[in-house]
Amino acid sequence: MVEIERSGPCGLCLIAYKFRNTGDDSVNGDVAADGYHKYKEDIKLMKETGLDSYRFSISWSRLIPKGRGEINPKGVGYYNNLINELLDHGIQPHATIFQYDLPQILEDEYGGWLSPQIIGDFTAYADVCFREFGDRVTNWTTLNEPNALVSVGYDAGIGPPGRCSKPFGFADCSCGDSVNEPYVVAHNCLLAHTSAVSLYRRKYQTKQHGLIGMNICINNIVPYTNSTEDIAAAKRAQAFYTGWFLDPLYYGDYPLVMKENTGSKLPKFSQSQSKQLINSMDFLGINYYTFLYVKDDPHHAPSNKRNFRADMAAKSICEFHMCCISVTQSLLFSRVYSCLDKIQKNFSTNILDFVLVTLICTLCHV
Repeated sequence: MVEIERSGPCGLCLIAYKFRNTGDDSVNGDVAADGYHKYKEDIKLMKETGLDSYRFSISWSRLIPKGRGEINPKGVGYYNNLINELLDHGIQPHATIFQYDLPQILEDEYGGWLSPQIIGDFTAYADVCFREFGDRVTNWTTLNEPNALVSVGYDAGIGPPGRCSKPFGFADCSCGDSVNEPYVVAHNCLLAHTSAVSLYRRKYQTKQHGLIGMNICINNIVPYTNSTEDIAAAKRAQAFYTGWFLDPLYYGDYPLVMKENTGSKLPKFSQSQSKQLINSMDFLGINYYTFLYVKDDPHHAPSNKRNFRADMAAKSICEFHMCCISVTQSLLFSRVYSCLDKIQKNFSTNILDFVLVTLICTLCHV
């Protein structure tokens, strides 16, 4: 594994090696797009394309190789250069603090996002980001797609840190618990988010005049048929996929259907935690992927034998590879706005508070 400027190993790097799907050991993702060295060329292309903003992720393991403590000055220097180059070209930097690259040392030490200890370490790391870059970065995303992290990383096992348990995982995981861990990780993600937001608002926002929020992935979920059962299943799926994070952030607690279906597996927020969660976003970032047909799929196994998909009691009929069909651009945007309309109605929030990010994987719809 290539270490750039004293970056420490991270879970995202290790999972990339695990799932290379090639028999050639010389083929890996160490270099990839090589943005670390080619950022000036990249920014020049952005300017020529007409972009006026750029969202990038800060690597925790590059900035603080051991997860806490000593800061890597070369890591700070790289992000300073990147931010300054963007501003010199009239491009507004949008920084994401965490996008799956947890320093592996924290995973090994206490289980990373499985432990509430992550809240303090994440907040300290965010503090470094705000202090070093907040004089020029005025748009902060705490976590990128935590609802995807809990699914692919702790249930399916195909994303970092690659944890799952049979019969639920899509990978051959050596450790994990698909029944319980996704709920624990989601809980700690939400508390880490609100802790970092509280720090930013208390210590930096007044003088830096920035905004802070979270980014989640969404799909346009529709019932497979017009039956009462499938309509109810689509609502449950919306609660588990999206409400899992948005309900706490807007209402201070998990969706009622989640609490009913998961039993004692779902952690509880204290009264003070609920108050901190509510309105802990200046904006909501959206990554739209695709649309999913959902049908009723009741499971009769006891709660301690079900993963979150079974708790949801809904089955996705249209996975991404099935939904990735050629449609008009207008239909694509109608689906995106349909998602936003549902969120606006469910959470009584202004559509103008959204930051809409349409990912590359949706381009197959156009």
